[in-house]
Amino acid sequence: MAAAVPGDLPNFEQIQQAHTVLANNFARLAHLPAVDQGAAIMGRLERMEQRMEQMLQQMQQILGMEARLAERILASNVNSLSRLHNSQLSAPELVLAPLHHPVSNAPIDDFPATPAALTGLPIAAVNTLLTALGESIEGSTTVRRQRIRRAVGLKELAV
Repeated sequence: MAAAVPGDLPNFEQIQQAHTVLANNFARLAHLPAVDQGAAIMGRLERMEQRMEQMLQQMQQILGMEARLAERILASNVNSLSRLHNSQLSAPELVLAPLHHPVSNAPIDDFPATPAALTGLPIAAVNTLLTALGESIEGSTTVRRQRIRRAVGLKELAV
């Protein structure tokens, strides 16, 4: 059998020093924030996640409010143009430009076709139209009809 060369033998002193250095460094791992405060960091991360969820919900609410506001602005613009058109009518049989609901911007159902039709509306239809326009239904029938004429852009009739 061949004799081992002295340079091929392990250096036990270096092995011991390496293990000591390794053990010392492992002991220091406990002082790392990620190890030492892992639970606290996880708690903070969970709170941050909850906070971000709340912020996302708030942003979605704001976007919904923005969409509703945009609808109201659009309805206001449509109604302004309709009122302008209606204010130029010179005869009771000319066609009214219909108004839209101020909140939803949907066309108002059963909107009178002409100023003459508006004058002949039954009181229940007058109240329905005033409510759809966001106007008060208080007052006499004459006052309510004048309120409708004003709301749709027509000149008020002499009482």
